[in-house]
Amino acid sequence: MTITFEEFEELPKLDADKKNLQPGKQYYIQDTTRRLKHLITVYKGTFIEKKGEYNNFSNVEIVVNPFSDVGKPFGFSNKKGFKFMEVIDFNPTQLEINNKRNTLNELNEFITEKKLEPHDKTPPISFMGQDYRTTRNKFYKRTGNKSTSSGHSRSSSKRRSRSSSSKTHSSSSKKGGKKPKNI
Repeated sequence: MTITFEEFEELPKLDADKKNLQPGKQYYIQDTTRRLKHLITVYKGTFIEKKGEYNNFSNVEIVVNPFSDVGKPFGFSNKKGFKFMEVIDFNPTQLEINNKRNTLNELNEFITEKKLEPHDKTPPISFMGQDYRTTRNKFYKRTGNKSTSSGHSRSSSKRRSRSSSSKTHSSSSKKGGKKPKNI
């Protein structure tokens, strides 16, 4: 699976010292001999050892491949021409995979204990910091008073608007409506 260099720049990675790579870790190897971003080749591999001025890698794969190269090198110069970056992988480690069953069992035991615990021990939960019923009742009393007072004014204004509109309609019908202006 190859990606573009712009996509590669967004991947999580850490710059690494060319001469102090750790065996067993994965690294991105970026070709620095080309200046144009669309021509840069990037590899990914697991560091094995340093032999002279070359860093040897295994399981090398091409990440950014602008030239559709097929060959996969295993030795990269640590003096010039390549930049090494540590791969940051968010996948679980082998230790986390092994501890998964233990963690799930502990979680299930905790849930079972909480379910079996008598309800008298658990304090009442209030999401408003006090008894929600009193707060709810106060809210409805406040909004109820405002809505009844504003409701009367709305209905009376509706009555006025209806009566005024009926007057205009009746008066316009008596006069025969508006007459067009002579131009």
